[in-house]
Amino acid sequence: MLKLATIQKLTVVYLIIWTISPFMEIGMNWRLLALAAAGIWFVLALIRNGASIDRMELFAVVFALAVALIACIQSGGFSSVLSQIPIYMLVIFYLMYRFYEGRWEELKGLLWIIILLFIVFNLRSASAVSVNPQIARSLVRDDESTYVYLRQGIGGYSLIYPQVIIFPALLRWTEKAFRRNLFLFVIGAVWLFSFLWFVMIAGYSIAVFSCIIGVFMLHIYKGKNIGGVMLVTLLILIAGMFLVAESPVVQRWLLQIFNGTGVEKKIHDMIYSAETGTAQGTIYDRIVAYRGSLRTILKYPFIGGLWWASGGGHSAVLDILAKYGVLGVYVYAKMLYAVPRDYRLNAQTLRGIRTVNAALSVILFVSILDSFTYAFMGMLLIGLPLILEDILKWSEAANESALDSQSDTSDPG
Repeated sequence: MLKLATIQKLTVVYLIIWTISPFMEIGMNWRLLALAAAGIWFVLALIRNGASIDRMELFAVVFALAVALIACIQSGGFSSVLSQIPIYMLVIFYLMYRFYEGRWEELKGLLWIIILLFIVFNLRSASAVSVNPQIARSLVRDDESTYVYLRQGIGGYSLIYPQVIIFPALLRWTEKAFRRNLFLFVIGAVWLFSFLWFVMIAGYSIAVFSCIIGVFMLHIYKGKNIGGVMLVTLLILIAGMFLVAESPVVQRWLLQIFNGTGVEKKIHDMIYSAETGTAQGTIYDRIVAYRGSLRTILKYPFIGGLWWASGGGHSAVLDILAKYGVLGVYVYAKMLYAVPRDYRLNAQTLRGIRTVNAALSVILFVSILDSFTYAFMGMLLIGLPLILEDILKWSEAANESALDSQSDTSDPG
């Protein structure tokens, strides 16, 4: 007979596979199975924990129920309730994260599945996009024209952004594996190659620049204060946009690096917008979306638009604030930034703090500039902790070895 922990693990495995597999994005059956798996996991968690739930977990559940109610009122029925599945997935993955704190060993082996799946889908997607670059832009549409690509295992935002979120941590994981397990290092290196190939050739600019910021925070920035991390992230964003728009040297340099990729078009849009004084192309689309969110925020600054109005659809944090108000964005942010916030307390070394800071910086960068998919939540609240747990475990083992070595040196007898 299967143990309850094993059944729970199987539901988590399905949810993770569902969130990162392109062909599972389409079809209501996959979505209903995901909701069923989440429900089974939740019931078993209540049984195993004695139906105990803390205040923040209660807030998360109430938030999900409120979102469903508002969607129902807005549409006049249940037709749009399932459209809010990204928020439901954030809540269920947050509850999973809190449940597995202190018992991540129950999910042993899941990280392997995640990395291997990413490698397969990255290589499949990158090879397809390299033949037909228009596929990358087609995949960002929300219509049936994308189904032909998704069925072939070719992914878009929902494949790239989950990897963007774990990129700094998985990069550090790969570096640490080099001295500990050559096989793990090879797996990590293959993933890194496949991801960078895909993200560069697809040309999703926010993903590219998020990875650049992640590497900067991981290897260059030495600050420990969380406020400093947020400020530096904001300054890099502002300085980067200014240099791209105003510096001919930076423009030429970036255009040479990203020549032939989708990022090149975004750079041209920024340059043209700066020269003409009006936003053009994708920049114009984003500004319109951000303004839509800000207008709703100003109109409903505390309670949010609820069923009367919504955000512009291009910024996760702004959209939640616009739709659900101050209380809604508070609960949302507590879930969204939970992992880097909690793991900062466990990071004992400067490198460990840098890893967590880099993860926080990337999450912050993407959450302000773009919206999320359900795929993002699984990597944020399950994949990222699994990576950080390995890093902490390896660091502790290295510290113990160093102490043993010092002890042997000081006491040769």
